[in-house]
Amino acid sequence: MKPDDMMLPKYRILRVAFLIFLIPSFASAGYVWDINMPLPQDDPRWLTVAEMWQNHWDGKNIDAMIDICHQLDKTFPERIEPSLWLGRLYYIKGQFQMKKRAMYHKKAEGYAVKAHNIDNTNFCAFFILVHALSSRTDKKAILQEYGDWIKAMAPLPTGEDLPAMPPSTERDQAMTLWKNRIEIANLEKAVKLFETIADKNPKDDLAQLWAGYAYHHLGAYYSYMDHHDEKGVPCYKTSVDYLNKSLDINPYSVPAHYWCQLSMARRIEKANVVTQALYLKPIMDHLLFCIQENALYNSCAPVYIVAAMIVEAGWVCKKGMEMAGYTVEMVMLALEIGEILYPDQYFIPYIHAALLDKYQKKPGEAKAVLERVLKKGLPEGNDPNHIEKTINYGRARRFHDRLVSDEGKG
Repeated sequence: MKPDDMMLPKYRILRVAFLIFLIPSFASAGYVWDINMPLPQDDPRWLTVAEMWQNHWDGKNIDAMIDICHQLDKTFPERIEPSLWLGRLYYIKGQFQMKKRAMYHKKAEGYAVKAHNIDNTNFCAFFILVHALSSRTDKKAILQEYGDWIKAMAPLPTGEDLPAMPPSTERDQAMTLWKNRIEIANLEKAVKLFETIADKNPKDDLAQLWAGYAYHHLGAYYSYMDHHDEKGVPCYKTSVDYLNKSLDINPYSVPAHYWCQLSMARRIEKANVVTQALYLKPIMDHLLFCIQENALYNSCAPVYIVAAMIVEAGWVCKKGMEMAGYTVEMVMLALEIGEILYPDQYFIPYIHAALLDKYQKKPGEAKAVLERVLKKGLPEGNDPNHIEKTINYGRARRFHDRLVSDEGKG
């Protein structure tokens, strides 16, 4: 068995993750990734919270909002909104105080539970819980405490990667081509139309975002067809340019940060080690922002991309994560929860198994994780993600076969 049957070379590790982006999703449910916190209108203090929330980035206004929400919790002890906001705010506070992160995340966890006790179907409460658990590694205790809640929320809805642009003739033409992008000619035409829209609307962050996103997909196609250097890299460069324009307008867009780091990573995937090392911090900064604000974006994509980077970049990425307050064990717990929440995601258990085998030296547990993928079997032919799942199923099977073979040798 060749080594790359288990784990692709570094410059290929994310190919499978990119291939799906070329395939139209016929089961689209629109954009579902925003987290809309409830804001009552019956007390002026909520207006103050809303105004402060608009400038909560980098930890600003967090303590002041916590104070107000504690007051609101005393005034309205039976209502869910104060608990939701306190949970979200304590989680964010923990993100900016690494030494006390576990303590603040525990508080966030408590408020998520309190909100859940008021309304056991509330998604915001669950969103807060999942993020607050990021500081814990005691998998057995977590699944004992929250396993029923996690399973009750699964599967979470999935949908389009980006919000829709406002209707226009050019936008409608671009989207018609985009939905049929499995034909490369349609993909290329769509990309040019998205670029035209972005250039005509330089102050529209969503237009810049779509142009960068589209160029990323075009680059992924060229890379997959072994035209990475001559055609793929220029597309990734253009993608990063547009995504940076989007971030200049809206610095706190999770999709813009997420797709920017992907294009950056793909652009330098065949570069020398020195160049890759220079890009590691900005790539990780983008990813950590996504994990902080919405780790569930795109079916837990920020988490499984971090996991793939740890597997491929080794101790450098692992050290960077630890400096940011995250361990491999935390990432693995997030993957395990992600596998429950997004059961159609075949890549999550695959990369989870890779971490178990490579970092924890637990081939038996890795084999058990892979067997969950194999039990699902190959996808149906009409599955909108048929190609991605088929490739990941094959990778899981080859990895599993290698582990079984090694087990026999032992």
